[in-house]
Amino acid sequence: MPVMYPYIQWQELNRQQTRIISHEAKFHEIAPYLDTGLDPVSGQPVLIDLECGVCGHHLDVPRRVSPNDYPDAPLEPLCVLPCGHMMGTHCLDHWIRRADEAWQAPTCPLCRFKLRYTKCKCQMRFREFSPLLPREQQVPLTIPEGGRVDAYCGPCRDRRSETKLREWMDEHLPANAVHGSITRVQETRLQACIGGLARSARTWHRENAPRW
Repeated sequence: MPVMYPYIQWQELNRQQTRIISHEAKFHEIAPYLDTGLDPVSGQPVLIDLECGVCGHHLDVPRRVSPNDYPDAPLEPLCVLPCGHMMGTHCLDHWIRRADEAWQAPTCPLCRFKLRYTKCKCQMRFREFSPLLPREQQVPLTIPEGGRVDAYCGPCRDRRSETKLREWMDEHLPANAVHGSITRVQETRLQACIGGLARSARTWHRENAPRW
């Protein structure tokens, strides 16, 4: 016959069997549990109790992994940096504004990872983590997970690709046109086709593979 426990006692027993990850964790340590709330190996329930490393407020995580021990405590939207550190979105915005006002390159407040692209020098932009969306739709792989940060931001990378494409067409297409192997109409159509393929590739990549 199954043993019947009062609700409070059952809740305490369930908590004793639950793994709790504290605010000291990096994103790669909590990422495997965000979508299911379970350890993929043991099947053990996992709760994630995160605090902003700047202000100490609790960070908003999916309800399935939230301990909900502080229902009246203020929750701050979570933001993930390429280095894997997490903090509140408002604190990160304030930190970056202070760096800009001091004419300094913004860095991670915890490890000083540079938050600018190495080639174009543009500042990285971060959006808050939504507890309602899967991780793969909004957060790229962090560096501890084997991810990398491109040398150029998205717009600069696109402009650079378009410039290289135009240089290639200027180098190859006019010479063919002079020798009669390609007409001006064909050249125009080819340019439009290549440009369309480049735009389609960029759109697909942005929609299917989030990047820093």
